Amino acid sequence: MKFQLIGVNHNTAPVEVRERLAIPESRLPEACKKLGAHPGIEEGMILSTCNRVEVIAHSKNGSVDLRGFLRDYFQIDPNEFEKHLYEYREQ
Repeated sequence: MKFQLIGVNHNTAPVEVRERLAIPESRLPEACKKLGAHPGIEEGMILSTCNRVEVIAHSKNGSVDLRGFLRDYFQIDPNEFEKHLYEYREQ
């Protein structure tokens, strides 16, 4: 079982970036469904608060393109958020 996490928070990203990546409660079921359908993801979870957005995924090999999920789901240029991301992988 391999886990990885990607996200932004109040320490890594300005409010404008966090607002672009925020997922309101009403859209969480749809976002989680799309996360679960993303290639390589066995299970996933999304945490979206006023101070952070984190995507956590479980995969067989621990190498899932979570940046690609963010890019595709939010339909935004990675240059808008890439430098603000943090990522952790089980090692």
